[in-house]
Amino acid sequence: MSFLSNVYIIKTLSTAKALTLQESQVYRDISEMDIYSDTYFTACFGEGAYACMDELQDTEALADAVARFYELVNAYADANLCELHNNVITIKRGYLKQYFDNKIVGLKNIIDKAAGKDYLKVKYQLKDYLESIDEHIYPMQDSKGHFIQSLDSWLENYLEADKDTYIQIVGQFSVRG
Repeated sequence: MSFLSNVYIIKTLSTAKALTLQESQVYRDISEMDIYSDTYFTACFGEGAYACMDELQDTEALADAVARFYELVNAYADANLCELHNNVITIKRGYLKQYFDNKIVGLKNIIDKAAGKDYLKVKYQLKDYLESIDEHIYPMQDSKGHFIQSLDSWLENYLEADKDTYIQIVGQFSVRG
């Protein structure tokens, strides 16, 4: 079976700040995914899909943004199921969900523990993990599949990021099989 799915993994740095939906950007992001095949991917709060608003700090505004995102997903992605866990919206389709879950969770665990740790140590943890799985998880690519961000530069940006920002994109990877 051949498939290509974008997997967005994020880390929420502040749940006190609400997010507002930039609808046209979400349309574009969703349309770039292979949403009509049996794939598993996560759509996230973050740069490109959502914008931080200083004046929106209540949970009601956040809930409204989530509800509108669900509407978009159901209308444009025809998703079977949407879930929200720790401000990460997960859209599941087909039997590959558990297959991807088992592969991605190990990477996410390494990433979540990266802040404050030695860069090289975390880098090699990621390298070892990526080499231990059957799928190839690449750094961010453009629509033609060209690398636009190396794993090194991505990880450096993550470790050096301002931890007071509202939302930080942990990584975007293309999973090929």
